[in-house]
Amino acid sequence: MIFTTNISVLVRTKEQFEMVKKLKNTKAFFRIYIEADLLEEDGVIPDFEYYLALPRILRVSDEPHLTYYKTLTEDSFLKGFLVRNLEEIGWLGENGILTRSDYEFIADANLYAFNNSSIDFYKDYGLKITLPLELKKNELSGLDTSGKEMVVYGRVPLMVSAGCVHNTLEGCNKISGFSTVTDRTDSKFLVYKSCLRCENIIYNSIPTSLHQFTNTISSFNLEAVRIEFTDETSNELTDVVNVFFDCFSGNNTPLVQYKFTKGYFKRGVE
Repeated sequence: MIFTTNISVLVRTKEQFEMVKKLKNTKAFFRIYIEADLLEEDGVIPDFEYYLALPRILRVSDEPHLTYYKTLTEDSFLKGFLVRNLEEIGWLGENGILTRSDYEFIADANLYAFNNSSIDFYKDYGLKITLPLELKKNELSGLDTSGKEMVVYGRVPLMVSAGCVHNTLEGCNKISGFSTVTDRTDSKFLVYKSCLRCENIIYNSIPTSLHQFTNTISSFNLEAVRIEFTDETSNELTDVVNVFFDCFSGNNTPLVQYKFTKGYFKRGVE
């Protein structure tokens, strides 16, 4: 079966890691990204090629974690980094990692590349580009999208905070994991609590899924699309993976069982 677009995945939980490890025998994942916390805190040891997804924010207190990430460069299975802020570009450069030709460096979607000038800026540092989540399809058509990566599924991170929801409500239990917060409209937002780094990431209430736009996305001549998982179970992960492999193989859009939003792809940012 010939796929029109390569498909990458990002995992956050050990259950997702184990399922992707199993699925990769039948699904040709282009890149497998693993959240840094999953390796450092949960002790996951990949025995396949992977990319390290660095933290969304770096603080002075993160020095021990950076030391750990540097030890991972001795791992022959590590093939590159998902870079999420400018400080990480500096850290990679200062430690002689950014110049390694055996690694790929991919700027995440929050390292904004809204125009071709900003894309050139990251290229000067040797970074590949993840297209911004905020651009709608006609705006993306005006960019040089060839060779880029694009997130087509995942909960959008709305806020990264050093203020812990769990600690405020119940006290610190030093156990990383997921919880929810509810707003005045009774919408529930997923919260990932990282006790390793003492931070919370608040995600949108439902994931963005662009499975209905695979023909348009395929026309962008991307290097790959990316599926990002947060709290999905192994069964939910498998369902999502199957949806996108079906869509990007040229089959009819399958019946989707999960709730989703189309994000900004049609309406853009107002």
